Amino acid sequence: GIGKTQLLRALACLDHLNEEAALTLDGKTPEAYGFPGWRARVSYVYQGRVSLKGTVREHFAKLRSFSSHRERLAKDQGTAEQLQ
Repeated sequence: GIGKTQLLRALACLDHLNEEAALTLDGKTPEAYGFPGWRARVSYVYQGRVSLKGTVREHFAKLRSFSSHRERLAKDQGTAEQLQ
């Protein structure tokens, strides 16, 4: 009733926004990133029981191995070093 699904669909660029709304990340629109690149940067993290084996670090390392994430490796490396 309060628009959670509509918000998630908008973040994933599955629905068109009205003229008053705009999505940006680091000052760039989804079109500027390209939709696969945008979706690689915007994630939904479900709050529930995790059924995957491994650590959070291992899961993020796997995600970074996908081609849509390769351009972010240098930027993310600094974040990974901060986590250690």
